[in-house]
Order: sequence, then C-alpha cells, then structure tokens
Amino acid sequence: MLGGVGATLEHLPLTERAARAGVERFWVIAADVHDARAALEGYDAPALELELDDYAGLAESALPVVKATAKTVAQAEALLAIDASFEVEVLLTRETGAWLEALDAVPARLALRQPTYERLTEASDHDLDLPAFFSRFTARFTGEVPVEGVPACVLGRAPRLPPKTFDAAMTRPDGRLEIFRYAKRYILAHYRSKSLRCRQCVHDATCEGAHINQVRAHGYGMLEPVLPAELTASGT
Repeated sequence: MLGGVGATLEHLPLTERAARAGVERFWVIAADVHDARAALEGYDAPALELELDDYAGLAESALPVVKATAKTVAQAEALLAIDASFEVEVLLTRETGAWLEALDAVPARLALRQPTYERLTEASDHDLDLPAFFSRFTARFTGEVPVEGVPACVLGRAPRLPPKTFDAAMTRPDGRLEIFRYAKRYILAHYRSKSLRCRQCVHDATCEGAHINQVRAHGYGMLEPVLPAELTASGT
C-alpha cells in the first residue's frame, strides 16, 4: 500500500487500515489479473501498481493501472504494446539489459528498477554489471529514464525514490505483524548495505546503498563515493 497518511498503531484489519490511512495507490504482486482482483477485494483502490507473472487480459480489465512491472523482455514488449498511459517498469537483468541496449529509442513510458533477490546465487545469475551498463546506456540515449534501486554513484545521478510503503506482505490479514513474513520480506527487499567509504559521498544521507545479496555477489567495489567539490579539487 503506497502513499497514505499514517494510521494509529491499533490492530486493524488491513482493509480498514487502508481506508483510514487514505491510501492513494496499491502495489499488487500476484500470478495474474484474476488473482490481482482477488487480492484487492474489500479495498478501495484508486490506482494500482501491478507485478504479475502473467498479464493476459490486462488491456481489457479496466483496472486503474498506473504502473506495471516487467520481469522479462517478452513482458516488457507486451506491456509497451498496450495502448495505455501506465508506466512500464522493467527489472534490470542480464536479459533485459541486452534488450534495452539494442533499442533504437527509449519508449516514453519506460522506467527501470534494480530487483532484489532472496539468495546470493540469484543475484550472481541475474545481475547486470550496473556501472558498465549505465555508462553505455546514458551515453547512447538522451533524456532521463526514471530509475529506482540503483545508487546515485552507479547511475550517475540521483535515482527516483520509491513512495513510502506499508508492506502488507509482512502482516496477517488482521493487520498484526507476522515475524516470519517480516523476516522474509526484510531479507528480500529491505536489507541494504554500504561501504565505509560511502560516508564521504555527497549522497550518503539519502542513499541506502545496495541490497545485501548484490554486495555479497559483486562486492562493494561498484560503490564509488561521489566526493564534494572541495575534496575532489584537493585530490583527497
């Protein structure tokens, strides 16, 4: 659930908590459009971000979609082919990276996000060499494609910050925190790390670093602090 005003700490069912908080947008991760509808039962959802395994039927669904996440090239091409205004967020992987670099032009609805993985082996198998990719991508294409989940030192500019989110995947339907769900979600999505060198970076206060399994797979070497002008001038 995204973008709402904070509710009280009393234990409320998630549907009531969302209504009280004035949630502006729901992020739904599901198998397909049917399951996404089922997950939204009981909620007033004015806008949706979808992350589905199968987007069949989305164009005819009349769902209020503002963003759809593509995990594969096939999904990205299918979503961009839909005559709609919603953003198509492509997860950065070795497969999608090669496709992005082969584009003749950047689609207007395109956005990019670095995914996170629960296991080190997944990060090793799927991650791009992000510094090299963005060096080539930004040199070839003009304009700033929205990018999330990539540190500013790697991207070459500040990334787009995701909206504040109440992660309902960490809770039970009655609104109470479920510790095993919390631990799973924290490791998958929220466990990030920075190098000690990052303390001198101009982006340190706003940057969360890289996901722990990205660091474990590739090391801290990709995180190069952006130094203040006075330090750069002095050669520090």
